[in-house]
Amino acid sequence: MGNIFKMSNRFFIAGTLILLIGAGLVLAELYNTSQAVNALTFQKDIITALQRLPDGKYHGEYTASKLLGARVEITVQDGRIQEIKLLEHTNGRGKSAETLPEQVVREQSLDIDLVSGATMSSKTILKAIESALTK
Repeated sequence: MGNIFKMSNRFFIAGTLILLIGAGLVLAELYNTSQAVNALTFQKDIITALQRLPDGKYHGEYTASKLLGARVEITVQDGRIQEIKLLEHTNGRGKSAETLPEQVVREQSLDIDLVSGATMSSKTILKAIESALTK
């Protein structure tokens, strides 16, 4: 009986250690993602870049980490954004930021309000859009 208790105790300790290490890795990834996204800056005068772009489809992406990234396809015609398709959006709880492409099309600008509660996803999507328009 004593050996079974010692063995189950070891499994408990090993399992707890694995859980703590895993939690630490996830927290480190979240911290690094947050730091990367918070450091982002955007070109305010994207309209000038648009006016120089030939009509067509443009692709852009931005990956902040394994947990957060976006890929977009933008249709430009006559110096204006006609459509933005969000091809991929890796996110945690930032799904509500997926409305931003419609707002960018309406405003023809990246200088828009970020979605409350989805700030990191908002910035990631905007950076992917900027990437497509400034390549």
